[in-house]
Amino acid sequence: MLGFYNYGVILTYLSLAASVCGIMTTIDGHHVTLAIVCLMVSGFLDAFDGRVARTRKLATDQEKSFGIQIDSLCDMVCFGVLPASIGRACGMNYLWQSAILVLFVLAALIRLAYYNVLEMENKNVDEGGQRFFRGLPVTSVAIVLPIFYGIMMYCKLFKWAGIILPVMFIGIGVGYVSKIKIKKPSLGQTVALIVFGAFVMAAILFFRFSILKR
Repeated sequence: MLGFYNYGVILTYLSLAASVCGIMTTIDGHHVTLAIVCLMVSGFLDAFDGRVARTRKLATDQEKSFGIQIDSLCDMVCFGVLPASIGRACGMNYLWQSAILVLFVLAALIRLAYYNVLEMENKNVDEGGQRFFRGLPVTSVAIVLPIFYGIMMYCKLFKWAGIILPVMFIGIGVGYVSKIKIKKPSLGQTVALIVFGAFVMAAILFFRFSILKR
């Protein structure tokens, strides 16, 4: 059987599965909240898949290369296609809005491919040995989009989604292909982001199943 199926890639596979479920829930446009949850679950899993993979000290060069490629392919679906599907389900249906979503996905693709090139050349490390991201990490959308969605839900701003979300997608897309350098978070910072993300998810679910039903 082709591929690798060790514990080093299991979180990546689960992240992809969550995102595919999220994409399917956006098809009828009635389960956007569930798609947002799937996006955040993918973000949670992605936060640790690299750390888990690096615990495999005996991984072969082929397994390491496979891990890099599969991670980027998964991220393309999770943080490129799924967010665009959510934007579409939220009402971004006009031609200019659709064009923004297409460019957003393209920006994610370029960001991921360029990161892989730098990773293979070992250029994602500064002079002090600190690893960093060049351009906004694609996983950032797993926090930013839920925050915007939660605010729109709580403040009942969905009638303005056709303006708010395009601006958000443009901002994130530009961030993807920008030359800014961002230090990779430490384990403690990653855990803090996970806790914050869990709070955002809980708030969204509370708004969805409590406040909006009053």
